[in-house]
Amino acid sequence: MKSKLFTSVLALVITSGVLASLPAAAQQAEIQAHINFALNDGGRPIDDCNPGHPGCCNAMAQFFQPRSTDAWQAVQAAKYGFCYQAIALILPTQCHNPGAASLLASNQNLTCYELQQH
Repeated sequence: MKSKLFTSVLALVITSGVLASLPAAAQQAEIQAHINFALNDGGRPIDDCNPGHPGCCNAMAQFFQPRSTDAWQAVQAAKYGFCYQAIALILPTQCHNPGAASLLASNQNLTCYELQQH
């Protein structure tokens, strides 16, 4: 179920055409900000997904838990070395923000590292 969600979100990222082109330090700060947002936000991604990207919204329809729950699960997965699963969990927290999802997906090693720091 999560791999289907990851595939849908990754397809959104690829088709959005928004790829990160920031310097490394700026990317790291941006990734930290998006992760911190997800960890501290009690809203549900399904409630505010971007209607311009219905694939992401449809993928999230099966998940009704707060964004922070998925983000903290991503942290745990990253800490246990399951970076692929961590990325699959953190990307849907950014369905409302395709630029953030693109940044996280295109910098998976750094995203996993930042998740491990929490």
